[in-house]
Amino acid sequence: MDTQKELNILAFIEESIAKVEAQGYRYILMRGDAEEFVEQGFVKSKAVNIDFGKSDAGDWLVKDLSPNAGNAASGTVNLPEYMK
Repeated sequence: MDTQKELNILAFIEESIAKVEAQGYRYILMRGDAEEFVEQGFVKSKAVNIDFGKSDAGDWLVKDLSPNAGNAASGTVNLPEYMK
């Protein structure tokens, strides 16, 4: 996303959540400030035991689209080199 253009970030996030959910995915991972996106249901990845290794500076966020489904994800995400 080009953040230099005028963009309603919250509207973009909400639209993205709806599209991801409609495709049947359960989790959304993104970088951002947890405090900014708490109302959209995002938490820090470490809070739900998802580790991004060396690239995890506490700014990876996770949203569980089906929190009542049980068997929450946990583990390590191996990012491609260009995303680290």
